Amino acid sequence: MVTAVVSGDQVSIRNLKRLAGAGLVLAAIGVMCAQPALAGKTVEAFIPVQTSTVATNGDVNPYGVAFVPKGFPKGGKTASGDILVSNFNAAPPLGQGTGTTIVSVTPDGVQTTFFQGTTPLGLTTALNALQNGFVIVGNAVPNAAKATSPVVKGTVVFNDSTRLHGPLGLVLAPNGDLISSQGDAVNPDPNQQSEIVEFTKSGKFVTEFAVDSTVGAAFGIALDEPKGPAVNFAAVNDTLNTAIVYDLSDK
Repeated sequence: MVTAVVSGDQVSIRNLKRLAGAGLVLAAIGVMCAQPALAGKTVEAFIPVQTSTVATNGDVNPYGVAFVPKGFPKGGKTASGDILVSNFNAAPPLGQGTGTTIVSVTPDGVQTTFFQGTTPLGLTTALNALQNGFVIVGNAVPNAAKATSPVVKGTVVFNDSTRLHGPLGLVLAPNGDLISSQGDAVNPDPNQQSEIVEFTKSGKFVTEFAVDSTVGAAFGIALDEPKGPAVNFAAVNDTLNTAIVYDLSDK
């Protein structure tokens, strides 16, 4: 296992468990004080395993996921400690790229509709909740099919065709590493499907794990605000229409 040292603490991604019947490997990011992979500690699910993200109107295919931060205004349809998930597709016959809903999931697994827009929207992986009460979500780029010039790509940090297979989600870990989900639409590899990849900002590969054994399951990923010696990690499974969050606090 490769670890990075930050202020005397070790930070690492660790495979947690394989879900029965799902062929699904989950992982989480934890902070340990000179402890190998949280040895001897109990790792419990924060959101119940395989919480459904299918909205009441039938929207499917979760893309974005975000934690509702501490200090988020009370009294609304979501609250601090919940997670939000955006859906890209609507139920047939509308289908691909027409999803209009964001669902909210409480820590005890209760799922409700936070937002429902007007078809078609196709809500993407670009999802975030701000402390002042705003929720920001992305949808289809105007005239994307007719675009003839490239967008500004910025600075290349990590370019590895062996590890990257259509990167979609990206988060910054507390130790400064970058973590990216792979959607398999570009450069697919049958031996590496629905991968989450961790690498440093200097371009060094750290580790990887699979969200699902099938292509196209890994989309949105998110990290919660660190709480003491741990941080919660969330991921959606677009194949199973589920969201999973793990709490790595020392219990």
